[in-house]
Amino acid sequence: ADGTYTYTATGRDQAENWGSGATRTVVIDTTDPVVAFGAPTPADGTQTNQPQTITVTAADANIDKIEIVVNGSIQKTCAASPCSLLLNTTNTYAFYGRATDKAGNNADTETRTILIDMIAPTIVFETPPTPMNGTCVVSDSVTITVTSNEAIAGTAMLQWNGVSEAMTGGGVNWTATKSGLQVPGIYTFRVYGSDAVGNVGWSEIRMFGLDYWDTDNDGILNACDPETLISADTTLAAGEYLF
Repeated sequence: ADGTYTYTATGRDQAENWGSGATRTVVIDTTDPVVAFGAPTPADGTQTNQPQTITVTAADANIDKIEIVVNGSIQKTCAASPCSLLLNTTNTYAFYGRATDKAGNNADTETRTILIDMIAPTIVFETPPTPMNGTCVVSDSVTITVTSNEAIAGTAMLQWNGVSEAMTGGGVNWTATKSGLQVPGIYTFRVYGSDAVGNVGWSEIRMFGLDYWDTDNDGILNACDPETLISADTTLAAGEYLF
């Protein structure tokens, strides 16, 4: 049976002399350690944009080591329970814990798989139809189209002159049309959206001049009128400018 045993060998010769050997102690252990995941280990199937900590606990009177195996290789070894490992880079991780006692008995936890995604989507404009940055538009409507390198969860949002509105589309392709534009001036826009784990990606900011009316009757639509454009040597008054 399992346990700790102490023994001594004794003997005598023909002349009735007794002798004893050294006392020895032996541990018989045929029982596997009890190993499990402990808090805050993420559940199987977790998808997140935050770093995660794996914690493995083991119960055994003669524990030798605890190992955390990630994607097929040992990433952490501890001499006592609990044993923890921080995962803090973008990747898909399959991991389990293993406990081994001094008699060589070992046991494994179940394998869990999680996704850590700490990278925001990359959102880019499709031109055409999206106006190029710094251009003049001679129309009362513009269409803004973007693509993303990964699916946008929920809805991509167009930020038009600082006000957000939902775009149409799905996955990696989104579009919005702004019509009825009849106020000459400078318009700014950009697009943002989040992936399945909450990382928010933003496009670049673009601006364009709207040339729909010729209010000064010089034959040139306002936003493209040289009288209203800022030249390279224009001195700007104090203030905040987007360009």
